[in-house]
Amino acid sequence: MIDPVDLDGVRDALYPMLPMPPEWERLEDGTPAPNWVAAVALSRDGR
Repeated sequence: MIDPVDLDGVRDALYPMLPMPPEWERLEDGTPAPNWVAAVALSRDGR
């Protein structure tokens, strides 16, 4: 089995983000914000 946290590390290395302001690092419910760079890049791969 692959730990999802390990996959997050690989994704973040492939799609690095610039630092965000602290108030943007978590969503309204307190969960960590997603890697927006990866989300956009991966959504464009299907086009």
